[in-house]
Amino acid sequence: MRDENCIFCKIANGEIPSATLYEDDDFRVILDLGPATKGHALILPKEHYANLYEIDDELAAKATIGMVHTIPDGMKPGSDTANLSVLGYDPRKYYSGRSPLEALSIGVPMKDTD
Repeated sequence: MRDENCIFCKIANGEIPSATLYEDDDFRVILDLGPATKGHALILPKEHYANLYEIDDELAAKATIGMVHTIPDGMKPGSDTANLSVLGYDPRKYYSGRSPLEALSIGVPMKDTD
C-alpha cells in the first residue's frame, strides 16, 4: 500500500527525483538532502509505513544492505560515539565524553552547552 500524501512514498517510487544509491523491489536508498554527515543515506521502503514499528520482521531484515562505518577515523570505538553517528550527529563535532549521554539517559536536565 502507498500513501499518495506521503513524500517518502513518492521518492521511494520514483515520482520525485533523488540521488539513488541502491534500489530493489522493496527499497530505494537515497542520499539525504540535508546530511548530518558525509554519506548520510535514507533507506525508504516502497510500501507505506507510518513508523518503523509497523514494518514486519521479514521486510526489516531485507533492509540490512551492508556495514556502516559509524566511528570516525582516530576516535576510540565505543557505543557512545557509534550511537551519535547512527542518530545523525558527527561525533567529531558533538562528542564531549560519555557523561552527558549517561546523564540524558537517566533524565538529568541538560543545557545546550553541557
